Amino acid sequence: MTHSDLDRAWAAIIEDARRQIGDGAWDSWLAVLRPVSTDGHQLWVQAPSHARTWIEARLTPLLSASATRVMRRPLQVVLAPDEAPRPTAPGRTGGWSAAGDQAPAEPPPAERPFTPRFRFEEFVLGPSNRFAHAAALTVAENPGITYNPLFLHGPPGTGKTHLLHAIGQYARQHHEGMRVRYCTAETFTTEFTGALRTKGIAAFKERYRELDLLLVDDVQFLMGKKKTEEEFFHTFNALQEAGAQLVLTADRVPPEMGDLEQRLRDRFASGLAAEVEPPDVATRLMVLRKRITGQAIELADPGALEEIARHVSTSVRAVEAALVRVVAYASLTDRPLTASLAREVLGSLYPGRPRTPGQRTDDPVLAPVTVPHVLAAIAETFDVSQDDLLSKRNDRRLSWARKLAMYLAREETGASYPSLGRDFGGRNHTTVMTACRSVKERIDRDPSAQVDLTRVRSLLLDVRAGEGPAADGPQADRHG
Repeated sequence: MTHSDLDRAWAAIIEDARRQIGDGAWDSWLAVLRPVSTDGHQLWVQAPSHARTWIEARLTPLLSASATRVMRRPLQVVLAPDEAPRPTAPGRTGGWSAAGDQAPAEPPPAERPFTPRFRFEEFVLGPSNRFAHAAALTVAENPGITYNPLFLHGPPGTGKTHLLHAIGQYARQHHEGMRVRYCTAETFTTEFTGALRTKGIAAFKERYRELDLLLVDDVQFLMGKKKTEEEFFHTFNALQEAGAQLVLTADRVPPEMGDLEQRLRDRFASGLAAEVEPPDVATRLMVLRKRITGQAIELADPGALEEIARHVSTSVRAVEAALVRVVAYASLTDRPLTASLAREVLGSLYPGRPRTPGQRTDDPVLAPVTVPHVLAAIAETFDVSQDDLLSKRNDRRLSWARKLAMYLAREETGASYPSLGRDFGGRNHTTVMTACRSVKERIDRDPSAQVDLTRVRSLLLDVRAGEGPAADGPQADRHG
C-alpha cells in the first residue's frame, strides 16, 4: 500500500472512530496518532511516547473496530515501536481535524493553532446556518460591542466549532494585539481542577481573565461540575465587566441545560443565541464540491457527490466523513469514484437512506450552477451589467467584480481556464488564472472581499434551489 493509500485509509478510520466517541477529550489524542505501515492484517501507528500506555489501553480497541469497518476485513491497529520511522506523507488527509493539534500533556490549548481551513471564507453557507454565520462575522468585526455573549447552539458537526475558529482567526488577523483564547469546556474543567491540585489557581485565573476574546466550545459539559461552574461564572463576569467578548457553543439552548446553575443559564442567554441546524441537501452538495476542489479529488461521475449528499443528512462532519470513506475505498480498490460505488460503500453505513435519487421526496432536485448564473449573481451584487463584466472596461470596482466572477465560476463549475477565458469575453487563460489567484489572496486578508464573496454565494445557493438571479444572455445554455 502506498503512503497516499495509507493516509486515505487512516483518515477514513479516524473519522469512523470520531463518530463513535463524539467530540470529547479523546479527540485530541486521535489527532496525534500517525499511520506508519500495514501488512493487511495489522496497521501500525505512532503515538507520543508519554501517552503510549494510555492510548494502547483505551484507543487501540476502538481504532481496530473502526479499521475493520472501513476496510471491510479484520484489521488490528497496534502501536509501532518508538524508533519506527514516520511515513513520508503523514497524516491528516480528507479534511479531518481536531479542535487542537496536541495531546493534553502537550502545550496548553491557548498555544494550539487554529485549524487553518476553519475560516469564514471556507464556511459553506445555507439556510440552516446563514444567521449564525452573520452573527459570528459581526462579532469578529466588532468584538465586545455587539452580541455579547454570542451563543451558538445546534447538533454536533453542524459548524459551530468552525465558526469559533473563524472568529478567532479573524480577530488575530484584523485586531492587532488582541488576546484570544479558544478552549472546550472540558479543557477549562481539566485545567481548573489541575490548578486546584497544584495550587496554581492564580496563574489559571490570569490565563482566562486577562483576555479580549474567549471562545468556549461545548459548554454543556459544565453541567454537574459545581466548582467548575462557579469558577466559570466568575470568569464570565470578570471578562464582561472588562469589555471582553465571549462566544460560546452548546448542543442545546440555555433554558434546556437543567443541570446548570440558573445564574449561568441567565448569563448565557443574556446576549444573542443563534442556531446552527443540520445542512439541507443543497448545502451538503456545496460542502462536497468544495472539499473535492480543495483536495484535487478526481470524480469519474459527478453523481457520486449527489449520492453522498442524499445519503448523509445529519451534519457537515458526517458528510465529510462519508466522502473520506468513499474516496478511500475507491483508492484502495482501484475503482473509479462513481455514484454506484458511493451507494455500495454508504448503503450499509446508512441503511435507511435512499438508494436512488428518485426515492427521496424531501430533498429538492439540485440545479447546477453555470457560468451565466455566476455572472448574473455578480451583476446583481455589484449593480453592474453582464455586458460590462465581459467588456474590456477596467475601472477598479468592475475589475474586482470580474475577477470575483472568474474565481467563483472556476470554483462552482470546475471549468478549465481556457474555457472560462472564452466565456469571459475571449480572454487569455492566463488572465483567468491570475485573476483566480489574486482573488484568493485578497480574500485571505481583506474582510470586505470576504463579505462580497458571502453575498454572491448566498445568491448561488438560491440558484441551486431553483431560485435566485436568472441566467440569461447568449451564454445561458452553454454550460447547462
